[in-house]
Amino acid sequence: MRVLRVIRWSPPVRRSAFYAGVPLFISEGVNAGTLSVLDRSPRRLDSNQLQLLQVLARQISAEIELRRKTSELTRAVQELNQTAIRLRDSEAFYSTLVETLPQNILRKDSHGRFTFANRRFCNFIGKPLAEVLGKTDFDLFPVELASKISCGRCACDGHAGKSGHH
Repeated sequence: MRVLRVIRWSPPVRRSAFYAGVPLFISEGVNAGTLSVLDRSPRRLDSNQLQLLQVLARQISAEIELRRKTSELTRAVQELNQTAIRLRDSEAFYSTLVETLPQNILRKDSHGRFTFANRRFCNFIGKPLAEVLGKTDFDLFPVELASKISCGRCACDGHAGKSGHH
């Protein structure tokens, strides 16, 4: 914990006869300013008042830091929201594209399970999407056809099975 030094000074300004200041430190020891107490009457701070001034300075420093972090977080959330909007727009474009192209479009994971299929492909095999997702060629087609599709020897609808299009 940083020790806050209290500065006492007699300012040359006639109207101020007392000054005490405590630095306001924020993250990484950066000095954000000073908490100052001025008075027209000369006075001395006792140890309790000095301690209270230091505690107040730490609380103000924490509040400054909290506001800075809140502002950073707000900016980050705004950036994430903008990214989400761009992603949603991109997904809408992709969805429109794959659903309107006159092609059977599908995607499989590294284990050969379907992770996406457009309506045209689902209509082509006569199954709804829910019955296609997570399945392999062997779950959907006769073994002989599934073997050909899996090794890329089948040309369904004019496209090789290995390319991801059937």
